[in-house]
Amino acid sequence: MQKELPTLRTITRVEGSVVQAIIFEVLREYNLAPDPADTDADLADLQQFHRTGWFEVLDWEGEI
Repeated sequence: MQKELPTLRTITRVEGSVVQAIIFEVLREYNLAPDPADTDADLADLQQFHRTGWFEVLDWEGEI
């Protein structure tokens, strides 16, 4: 059985915490401290901060 191909799609408000966790994990891998109160505040509400821009995620079989 062939798996679905990954797709790019616009993030939903519900997925914001998932994306934030992924980004924070990557920052920590590079020994950088996430700063949710300042530098990384936009990650708390990606749809609000990127409403005039664009923020998409790679979705593969329902997972980001």
